[in-house]
Amino acid sequence: MIRDMSDVSEAGANEHLRAKEMVVSSVTHDAIERWITERENAGRTIDLYERDAVNDLARFIRNHLLAEGVA
Repeated sequence: MIRDMSDVSEAGANEHLRAKEMVVSSVTHDAIERWITERENAGRTIDLYERDAVNDLARFIRNHLLAEGVA
């Protein structure tokens, strides 16, 4: 229940945070799908027990988030 203007401000901030989380989740999901597709198309294996693959995926996601302006 909203009692005063600080509650309104907090509610707005929470709504903004939830919206940003949804965008980041969506962009991250798309980046993971693209990373998998690119590796498959290049004939590379996808082994997430391999440290280099995990680091590559992390860099790919970070770069994708930066390119979309949400990081």
